[in-house]
Amino acid sequence: MSGAADRFNDQQGQSLVGRLEKDFYIRAQAVTEALKRRSMFYVVQFSSGFKIDIYVLGNRPYELEEFRRRIPHREMGRTLWLATPEDLILSKLDWFRLGGECSERHWRDVIGLLQIHGPSLDLAYIEHWVAQLGLAGLWLKAQGQIP
Repeated sequence: MSGAADRFNDQQGQSLVGRLEKDFYIRAQAVTEALKRRSMFYVVQFSSGFKIDIYVLGNRPYELEEFRRRIPHREMGRTLWLATPEDLILSKLDWFRLGGECSERHWRDVIGLLQIHGPSLDLAYIEHWVAQLGLAGLWLKAQGQIP
């Protein structure tokens, strides 16, 4: 794979730490580990307590598609790139499964996203990826919990 994620190295990760540490709680070791494992780390804004999860781009076909589909969001004069509701649902289902199906937080997030975005979701997209990722059973279970 060739792309920005492959070029984001530990030195750049530490540069990110240096730029954020004045306004955010950020652990340099967490950034380093996330880069090595292509996982995630989080930052917490000191002034608001707002927590932001930052995900390092993986190299699975789904993760590349999720990145391609990201949507821009303007906040405080800056553009943030966010995952679509469909991709949040898929990722949360995947993390729920990878965590032994015991994270109530991920499961609650899936149900909440379904309740908020239900009618506007691209169900064909979700159903394609739940089949590819082996999440069909969890997807059906989640749908069954929506009134």
